[in-house]
Amino acid sequence: MERAISLYPDFEEAIDSLARIRIWQGDFQSAESLSRKLVSIYPQNPLYLYLKAFAEEKNANSSSKDILKNDLIEILKLDDLDSISRQKAESVALDHFPENHSFRRKLGEYRMQRFRSSKNSLLYDMASHHLSCARELIPGQPEVQFQTLSEYKRTGFFPRYLNLLLFLRKKYPENQKYQYEIENLLSSTKQSIAYREGLIEITGDNLVENYGRTPPVLLMFDLLDKSFLGDYPDLALLISSSVRKNLSLNPTITLSEVLESARNNPSFEIKAAPYTGTLPYTESTYLKIKDSSKKSIKPRFLIYGSLKYENHSLHIDWTIKDSKHEKVLSTFRIFSKGRDFIPEAVVRSVSKILASIPPSGSVLKVKDEDLIVNVGALDGLKKGSKIQIYNSSGKSGEATIEEIDYFLSRAVPDNGINGLKTISEGDRIFWKR
Repeated sequence: MERAISLYPDFEEAIDSLARIRIWQGDFQSAESLSRKLVSIYPQNPLYLYLKAFAEEKNANSSSKDILKNDLIEILKLDDLDSISRQKAESVALDHFPENHSFRRKLGEYRMQRFRSSKNSLLYDMASHHLSCARELIPGQPEVQFQTLSEYKRTGFFPRYLNLLLFLRKKYPENQKYQYEIENLLSSTKQSIAYREGLIEITGDNLVENYGRTPPVLLMFDLLDKSFLGDYPDLALLISSSVRKNLSLNPTITLSEVLESARNNPSFEIKAAPYTGTLPYTESTYLKIKDSSKKSIKPRFLIYGSLKYENHSLHIDWTIKDSKHEKVLSTFRIFSKGRDFIPEAVVRSVSKILASIPPSGSVLKVKDEDLIVNVGALDGLKKGSKIQIYNSSGKSGEATIEEIDYFLSRAVPDNGINGLKTISEGDRIFWKR
């Protein structure tokens, strides 16, 4: 390649290929120089602009963030619907620019436009995704806060709804409707299982909560990019990060952070994949991470997969594995294309991942006539649902949900009070969706 360029300095294919090879080798300074040359010859080629932006961020000098921003703005001017470059721009904005910066504001306003469009089309999961992205970019914008409040109310997410109400009441003390709503919520809270069992304390208008939840723990690896030296080196990392972020917002699971610890800690001796910078699943990588998590909560469910982007279409293959039983629970493929293809792929991936994880919880309290379990309506339970209870030796009982809250439930053993004798606090509970 170097010989070809020395013979023909403007040889486009050779410069492009060598720039990608330099990225693969980790020589980002050389990659930046080569991609700059490409952009000087082809200033309106979005792929070369993206390659240049990627190399600039990796090379990371003091003046690069503004140049990086300008490159991404230029790409979006050329194609406002470029989902990959928009995702990259948001990542750069969050990493390098403060909340009140115009770059973040414009990106956040675009997300709010997509939120309104999706909501008007009754695409609520997509709308929720766009709103959560806007909330990251411009959390202080009043419309973002008001729409977030409506979203929490629509989904019935009581704790986040109440906390945001408390924040808005402080920010807008003249608006009495917040005070009335807070009073109504706190009044109804006093009728809940959690309040009766001492898992919620109300002091004035403040809520101190400890539901003792023990949701399934997931470990998600980065996706493996199956394209060799593809047009978008960090595409797999961008999509993996977005899926991981969306999963972390769901309270029915806990997302392990051990992969991020490994990514930032040289003592793990785990090398990121060349070119893409990802940490995809391999048996050796998992064993190193597994050993490091002995002192913390061990992730049981492993999420990993691969992607390929070609002909403006994204294909993602996912695998969900139960590491305890060494059993693959689910494999599925996501395909998306067109406007918002990354948000669509992320939303659909998260939905299928969550549906693949067997629901579980544990016994919080064993009482004289019933028991309290740390799962509720949020987890898909309802009055009359049947649950199975297990201890370390095997099945310890069955019970029926008699009363339900958002996070907690009260259950009665199917064989009466005698059934309580075999059940202990901490026993795991399972049920069918």
